[in-house]
Amino acid sequence: MLELITLSLSTYAVTFVIASSSLFEPLRTRIIRITPRLKIGNHRHFIECRMCVSAWVALAICNTDWKLILPVYGLAYFFATQERK
Repeated sequence: MLELITLSLSTYAVTFVIASSSLFEPLRTRIIRITPRLKIGNHRHFIECRMCVSAWVALAICNTDWKLILPVYGLAYFFATQERK
């Protein structure tokens, strides 16, 4: 249980840094400019979508334990929805 929570918080943290932080803003801008067709309908680009990015981060973090990917992704997405601005 502790491993699941740790992996979920790690996934959430990495997702936040990739999708929202100013640290990766130049990289996000470049990816958006290079791949304009990867925009999700009338919404954001996939690199700005926490749901999309957290799925890939969960896959990368849990690459050795396949049964943890969905719970880790689900908890990371839950943590992301609990943010208040």
